[in-house]
Amino acid sequence: MQFIAKESTAIRTNLGAIFVSLELSRSTWLITSVSPGGGEKMSKHCLSAGDIAALLARFSALKQRAFARTGKLFPIIVVQEAGLDGLATCFGRPNLPG
Repeated sequence: MQFIAKESTAIRTNLGAIFVSLELSRSTWLITSVSPGGGEKMSKHCLSAGDIAALLARFSALKQRAFARTGKLFPIIVVQEAGLDGLATCFGRPNLPG
């Protein structure tokens, strides 16, 4: 009996969505993403904390880039990684303990 090994990668490259991770702090927001048609490369961008317009522009650019690569529109799935700094920023409470 002969077995044929298939190559596998750590990150799936046939994505059905744009996956975004937000790491929020009081001074900066780190945005990482993996997009369809982008291979295994994860992109990273930093924004000033609270700059919602820049965040939405980044989402728009990710969608446009994925469309240009694949000819398809994809939803964005966002995961937020926030410690106390990020929660304080989001809820406008800068004096949380920690």
